[in-house]
Amino acid sequence: MTATDRTFTAWLFQAQLVADRLTAEQRGVLQAAWAFRQRCGTDYYSQRLLSHFLLHAHTGLKVAQIARLVGFSRPTASKQQGLSSKEAIQAAHQRLAGRPHGKLLPRFAGPIAEFLLRHPAAGPRTLLGRPRSARASVGGVC
Repeated sequence: MTATDRTFTAWLFQAQLVADRLTAEQRGVLQAAWAFRQRCGTDYYSQRLLSHFLLHAHTGLKVAQIARLVGFSRPTASKQQGLSSKEAIQAAHQRLAGRPHGKLLPRFAGPIAEFLLRHPAAGPRTLLGRPRSARASVGGVC
């Protein structure tokens, strides 16, 4: 057994996975995931991409097992499970920009509150600066 095999086995053990109980397909996918981790590192983007892939690869692994493999909590992995690839990348960008839920930055709250007080009939389209006709031109790409 080489050092790489030992560290791969230790990674599986840390995630409470028994290598002998994995199917050949699961082992192959997890070895590829391990190689990805070795090559790309364990930064947030890499972990997020890896978890998204493993959650959608129909490996037969439970969400909690995948969460332990990539180092996320179970609830975080569950939230990622329902996201498209585009949404996963956008969520990662939001989190690294300091907006973990894509919420409005605090510095914009004052000007928006002032606008709403001056224009009580304003709707969300007015607030976002998009007229009704602009909505059709915004792409719905997944």
